Amino acid sequence: MPMTTEQMPQVSDGELMMSNTLVIAPEHRDEYLEELRLVLAPARQLEACLSLEVGEVGDQPGTFVLSERWRSGREYVEEVLALPFYQRYLERSEPFYAAPRSVLVLTSVT
Repeated sequence: MPMTTEQMPQVSDGELMMSNTLVIAPEHRDEYLEELRLVLAPARQLEACLSLEVGEVGDQPGTFVLSERWRSGREYVEEVLALPFYQRYLERSEPFYAAPRSVLVLTSVT
């Protein structure tokens, strides 16, 4: 179910897999990419991060899809999001959104 930035997904102690779609205002695309690049490397180095990939929709510049897998949903919400580099990214990037963030929490079928 899509959600706004003010909502958090229901999480458990189990693995969290999610897809986030972010639509960035055209005039803020470059600024957003700077903030995104600052958060990706430290996030990927966390033991809790199983996978973190980002792509821009080819025919929709400024629309980014983040595919994430975290060791534990609860750990992600309670610990990872509280890290200073994540807080900085969230605070700095949200003003660039042209639409609310859409987050889909997924269940693995494999």
